Amino acid sequence: MLGGTVREIVDKLIDDNEAVYYPMRTRTRPGNVLLLRYNIEAFKHLLESYAIHAGVTILYNSVVQRAVESNNTCKVEVRGLFDMSEIDCKLIIDSTGNASVANLLGHETTIPPVGERFPAALIFKLGNVDFEKLEGFDWVSVRDRWYREGILPSPMLALAPCPNTNEAIVNVTYITGVDQESTAAMSQAYITLRQQVASLVPALKNNVPGLENSFLSATAPVLGIRDARKIVGKYQLTGDDVKTMRDFEDAVTPSSWPVDVHLPDGGNVWYETERPYKIPYRVMVPKNGGRLLVTGRSIDADETAFSSARVIPTCMGLGEAAGEAAAIAVARDIPFDKVDGAMLSKLLREKGVQV
Repeated sequence: MLGGTVREIVDKLIDDNEAVYYPMRTRTRPGNVLLLRYNIEAFKHLLESYAIHAGVTILYNSVVQRAVESNNTCKVEVRGLFDMSEIDCKLIIDSTGNASVANLLGHETTIPPVGERFPAALIFKLGNVDFEKLEGFDWVSVRDRWYREGILPSPMLALAPCPNTNEAIVNVTYITGVDQESTAAMSQAYITLRQQVASLVPALKNNVPGLENSFLSATAPVLGIRDARKIVGKYQLTGDDVKTMRDFEDAVTPSSWPVDVHLPDGGNVWYETERPYKIPYRVMVPKNGGRLLVTGRSIDADETAFSSARVIPTCMGLGEAAGEAAAIAVARDIPFDKVDGAMLSKLLREKGVQV
């Protein structure tokens, strides 16, 4: 499904031996879903290099505190750790993952009640892993039993090698009812999940072949939030769109991750489509239009569609589409809602995006 700049980035990682494809262990039908395992540090460096080469000014450790949008211009105020920056611009692309700027600008957004949001997780890495032994271990077959026995906090477990290292990436921690917009709630979630990691490491060492001599090498710098605020857009992607693999005139990226609803009680709804489906440009455009575009997981999508579209490859494709839309809007001095979605789709196809 990859194409365009997303494919270029992935190919670069693979060429540098920093990424490799793995087949998905959990499948319900034959298909084309592969998992890309990549070296996180190499990926960060590559993305930063792309941004610098494109002339992007990067402001790390910063959040948008205020945003203003008019018919012709925009302005954002950004707070860093020790200073403030005021940025005048023609357009704004919100890729915060929580529609934060859209919310500041007063665009209509939605967010599920805290108790109904997908569970959060904290990814961690184990070093000194024996991958030959780990490769032969079927961790999918033991997840439910280990959960019933109290070894795991939920019936979820995924182990993946980190290329060019002796580390394995572990996705197993689990917490529900986290309010991402509450500093106190997020802080407590970090504490709770790090405590889970501390108890899980010895349990995994005792039960998983290849991890006997491993050690905790890193925990993720940010919490893995699966569910957050979304915009109300010109169009809402639905579960029916995904399951029927509906075509759109303004399709801007394909997506092939299955419907993957993480239920608050630890259950899971899983559905795989026969081929990649497509996502239209309109899900990124706020209902009232204007000079803001929202990309990534904050697009307008119902719960079923969101559970599939929220993953990294799809968000990368949406991000590329947002950048191309911005180039069109700047060149023609028009807001995002005046960009011709069909023309954008054609441009992306010419650049190799499979829409």
